Amino acid sequence: MDDLPYPQPAMCGDGQDSGAEGVREAVDGMRSARHHAAMEQSTNERAQERLAARFAELGLDNPREAYRKLLLDLKTRDTAAFEGATTHYHARVLPELGGGADPVATWIEYGRFLGELIGQGSMHAIDASGRASPVQSPLAPGALVVWLMDAGTRGSFVAVRPRALSAAQAATIGLLVEARLSI
Repeated sequence: MDDLPYPQPAMCGDGQDSGAEGVREAVDGMRSARHHAAMEQSTNERAQERLAARFAELGLDNPREAYRKLLLDLKTRDTAAFEGATTHYHARVLPELGGGADPVATWIEYGRFLGELIGQGSMHAIDASGRASPVQSPLAPGALVVWLMDAGTRGSFVAVRPRALSAAQAATIGLLVEARLSI
């Protein structure tokens, strides 16, 4: 074999061809990465479908756009918190949404997690009459869920919004989330 005119494969200490093994490992690694990416995509798609279906079934607005805005704001103000939020989403929220967990409860808990990254506050369910109560699972039909900061309104946000807001719920958003003094 030493007298062949072309380059010789690198040999391991045990005489094995490390070049072929390295190629096999690289190909296996690429297959594994593609498989992982495909599984993550299918989990993401299943999660998004379950979330959208459950919110539609309950007459709730699609919450993802509001959270995207919240995440963009977090990204500009605190990159470490933003990275923590996205890591939490991929590690915990997506698997729960893609699995058997209640999509609304999972989404509310993610909202609570985001709220805690922003600052001290708490999550409240607001019924059609405007009465606030702690958030409970399952969420009462027609409930508005808001994260309210302990001090001021900066950082307060709507976590779950019914499509048909009552006048009291609209006033709650205007006053406590958007800091509007007139409705």
